[in-house]
Amino acid sequence: AIGGPTAELLEQNTRALSQISANLSSRQIYENLYLLCRIRDNFFRIIMNERKDSSEVMKKMPSPPWNMNEELANYILPLFLYQPQ
Repeated sequence: AIGGPTAELLEQNTRALSQISANLSSRQIYENLYLLCRIRDNFFRIIMNERKDSSEVMKKMPSPPWNMNEELANYILPLFLYQPQ
């Protein structure tokens, strides 16, 4: 089961995705940029937390076949955006 900080970050992402959906329905597109950045940042935190907290057995496992391209993600979604009111 997923718990702790990872569960909280995933819950934040769930709420952000729901808000993005509502914003799209009400044509408030620009508010989604901030939310997308938060989702991206949460995924990076989850990955870093999992790597840091993984057991010795997991540390011996090969890396996943995919890799997060942080540079590309930061290019598409800037690191610092205003927070909509």
